[in-house]
Amino acid sequence: MNRSAFEEISQNFVRWTQEFAEEGGGGVSSWYIDENGIEQLFFAPPIPLEQLLALPNYMAGAIAQIDRVFFSDSSIVAFLQEEVEPFFHGDRGAEDTARILQNRVGTYLAELN
Repeated sequence: MNRSAFEEISQNFVRWTQEFAEEGGGGVSSWYIDENGIEQLFFAPPIPLEQLLALPNYMAGAIAQIDRVFFSDSSIVAFLQEEVEPFFHGDRGAEDTARILQNRVGTYLAELN
């Protein structure tokens, strides 16, 4: 994300937070599925407006300290998961697995461009 995009998101965040607070916004509820497949309800109590409004500056400071970025493409991760399974089960050799992965990822990247 470039600086201007971050600044735009920060400005929108501040505006939306102020609007939410003016409308009497409270906490946030959400749900997730835990490691045992059981649905869990999560409720976060309201965060003071001053803390919410300070978040963009905090994030800008944290981002300024980043010295490297790692990128993960979910499609490539899915290819990897699909193709290494036969290797780990002993159904396919390492060279064949590497060749298939290289072809799939190469095709995928070519289609992106």
